[in-house]
Amino acid sequence: MSNITIANNGEEAIEIMEQESEFDIVLMDIQMPVMDGLECTKKLREKGFNIPIVALTANAFKEDQELYLESGMNTYLSKPYSELELIQKISETTNIKSSIEVKAAENVPKKLPKVMYNLFVEEMTKNIKLFTEHIIMGDLQATNKLAHKIKSNLKMFGLGEWLPLCMKIEKSLEINESDIKQLCSCIREKIDEFRLLP
Repeated sequence: MSNITIANNGEEAIEIMEQESEFDIVLMDIQMPVMDGLECTKKLREKGFNIPIVALTANAFKEDQELYLESGMNTYLSKPYSELELIQKISETTNIKSSIEVKAAENVPKKLPKVMYNLFVEEMTKNIKLFTEHIIMGDLQATNKLAHKIKSNLKMFGLGEWLPLCMKIEKSLEINESDIKQLCSCIREKIDEFRLLP
């Protein structure tokens, strides 16, 4: 998926799809001029296009999610999202999924592209800082959400041994500083390891 084609609105997206059918995935903005993402998706499905479509949206309420799926979209990604989250969503939604999952399951990180590890280092460094801020502020909801976000990244990089701890933090009814510090310590070790990759 090295080639990217950009459409300025829904109508233009349909025209492009009809002219060039060799696409792996559509990243569909919901709010677009002329024709929005929901209407564009419905028309693409009516025309027989079975390509995976991912909604890019700032609206992630349950009723919004149901609308996206009803229109024919496969899944959605909430804004704002990181590069790592976007890559992971594309991987989950396309055939790239199988190769990445196999490599993660084998736990052989050097087989993945270096850029993936650079993104991991960048994102997780930010997340560790956010954990510290949430603890200081006593923000339980933000702590739970951050643990949920990190959980999906751990799966991608074959770090399943940390998932139980991450899920414990995500579901916790109080801020457990000890658990969070343990998770951050594990993440720091992996950050240091990834930084040394050639």
